[in-house]
Amino acid sequence: MMKILATIPLICLLSANLPAQTSEPADVKDYSWYKDKDKNHHGRFTFTVHPSQLVTHQNFRIDAEMRPGKSRSWLQFGLNFPLAAKVMWEEEGLFYPYDIDMYDASLKGGVGLNFNYKYFFHRYLYVAGGPSWQYCNIEYSRYGWIPFVEDGIVYNEYGKGNYRQKINNLGLNAMGGFQKISRHNFLVDVYMGVAAQKAFYADPDADKFNSTMYSRGYTGCVFLIGVRIGFAGKPRY
Repeated sequence: MMKILATIPLICLLSANLPAQTSEPADVKDYSWYKDKDKNHHGRFTFTVHPSQLVTHQNFRIDAEMRPGKSRSWLQFGLNFPLAAKVMWEEEGLFYPYDIDMYDASLKGGVGLNFNYKYFFHRYLYVAGGPSWQYCNIEYSRYGWIPFVEDGIVYNEYGKGNYRQKINNLGLNAMGGFQKISRHNFLVDVYMGVAAQKAFYADPDADKFNSTMYSRGYTGCVFLIGVRIGFAGKPRY
């Protein structure tokens, strides 16, 4: 009888420890982010740059992404800065001969924003889409017919004039891509897609900078292809 009474406290002690033991696997699984060789399903935020946009658009672009909870959805915010008034295709005339009378174009300011919703339908494959906005303030000089008034009469004189063009370009993007996060938090993302753009000009009579699909003032469909590199992480709770 005494032996039975002595074993009762031991049984109660073991029973009390059972919930704590069953919760351990969740803690181990959560900690696996720091040891997992493939972290695509564990990341909560990413920071990346687009080296490809330096070639296609001559923009410097950075992205920040956040995943709400443990869903397959991500929210992407992009910020870009144009580095030149005209893209390299215009400068070198590789696709369309640009107006040879225009020169000395300089960028006086510009900024762009991108918002995308991103959904992973596979461990590494995703689709994404959202709106974009790009603003550019361009000053340039060129030869042409310049009107002037003398004795109340309007004349035209051929010479060099200084002009300014401000462009707001609105777009809607759709793309698909492949993203991989390595064991050491390094991220590589390769994507392609299309965008529909509409440019609005402050001066409709000035040059519109729209000779190629990657020009500042282009209106129409744009083919998107690029690479993002950066890092991913998961906050410690």
